[in-house]
Amino acid sequence: MDETPFKGEFEKLRLRHEALKEQVANQIEMYEHLVDTEGPNIEAQYMMLVGQLECEAMRLDMDVKRWKRRFTLRQMYINRSEKPDMVAIENILDKEFSEWREKLGAMVEKLCDSKLQFDAAKMSDSDTNTIRCEYLKAVKKLHPDLNPNLSESAKSLWDKIQNAYAEKHWSQLKFLVALVDEVVGGAEEFAATPDGLAELREACTKLEARSREISEQIAELKANVPFAYKVLLEDPILLEKKQVSLKKQIKALKTAIAKYERTWNNG
Repeated sequence: MDETPFKGEFEKLRLRHEALKEQVANQIEMYEHLVDTEGPNIEAQYMMLVGQLECEAMRLDMDVKRWKRRFTLRQMYINRSEKPDMVAIENILDKEFSEWREKLGAMVEKLCDSKLQFDAAKMSDSDTNTIRCEYLKAVKKLHPDLNPNLSESAKSLWDKIQNAYAEKHWSQLKFLVALVDEVVGGAEEFAATPDGLAELREACTKLEARSREISEQIAELKANVPFAYKVLLEDPILLEKKQVSLKKQIKALKTAIAKYERTWNNG
């Protein structure tokens, strides 16, 4: 029996499998980089340049609404020919504006987190690329989508590498990646038999499906916040316009609050 056609198909499929593993590994690394590094950096930049103004505007807007409601509640007492109970009024306001305070608190917390992210030591492009390459090495040999038959020790190492990457412990990441070859051993092999060919086809089909899935996830990620902020952050004119608009809003709200305070104190 002439095995040349079989060997040719097997070799072609084997090369296809290796190329798909490389492609999926790069996609996985890209997705993780977007989620763990680029996304938080974009959000931190947005919060420092725009978000803190939005936070201030939200706080002042809540104060304006609270003043309006305070006047309404006091007038209700007056309409009933009763002396306004200021403690009761403030208790009602606290209850009615509790949801606002929670939203504002969450926004302030995000702003604080973003400031820490923004103030953290920035890495050079060279350092960033080095870290991404280190992580990519681990993805190729330890990610379950690419290596379905890993040992328990290999799975444990992968978990540790993921944690080090997510927490930005770069020296630990480099150390752990250096252990990959020792833990994993040789590359996955497919026997050059009809059964091996069938397994290779199935493996390629799974990798193709996974590649499409990750590609869709990356596209969805980039279409939403915080990546949607990039359009604003990368356009100085749009950014300045947004900042000026928020500053005007803040000034108007402060003016309104000062007016409410004067009116309240006068009477």
